[in-house]
Amino acid sequence: MKLLIALIIFVMMSINVAMADTIPNSALPPCEGEGCYIVAEKIALKETTDTKGLKIRTGLFGVIIPSNLISISSSPQSSLTVYRYENRPSISICTETDHDYLLRGLTTKPPSIQAFMEIVYAKVPKDFDVTGTYDKETWNALMWLKKLIVEKNSKIYIYERGSLKIYYETGIDREPSRNAAWAIDSDNPNLALRLESNMDAADFKTILLSITTKTRGK
Repeated sequence: MKLLIALIIFVMMSINVAMADTIPNSALPPCEGEGCYIVAEKIALKETTDTKGLKIRTGLFGVIIPSNLISISSSPQSSLTVYRYENRPSISICTETDHDYLLRGLTTKPPSIQAFMEIVYAKVPKDFDVTGTYDKETWNALMWLKKLIVEKNSKIYIYERGSLKIYYETGIDREPSRNAAWAIDSDNPNLALRLESNMDAADFKTILLSITTKTRGK
């Protein structure tokens, strides 16, 4: 299930190509409240060390997950693969491109998935772009998305290692996963590796720390 579908009515964003009907973004009031002003904590990561587990290659990305699997299932309609375990929550992994993030009802939009994530995770209303890249309605809609992401006691982080950035949300009060992350290489800003799981945050973070890209070896 697409993570952001529940937010469409507020921010006019569809990650389902078939969903074209939207509310004019000019109908949104200015984003107000604490959630509009929360920014992700940025954490610099050290180079990865060998981690025990099952090494998976998905597109440009490599990731290590626990190896005691009981089943693996994939979707013929997408790149989504679900790795299931007997004694721990499953892990969902897929790749996404800019085509998965169609901005509906907005006159301007971020040029890449990474640009979108940077706005939602690292910007606040007062950071409105004055260079002409975005209009005020678009910026306000993205601030509403930020508010809806963080207002239910979740925490957001940006992990950084060289050109790799991981946009991570934990403590999510929405089914089916309490953790979600998007790994993006700045050299390929329109491609993301998305991971979701209901496992403990510490276990999920261990998986995130194992992520590498082809451009960095491993």
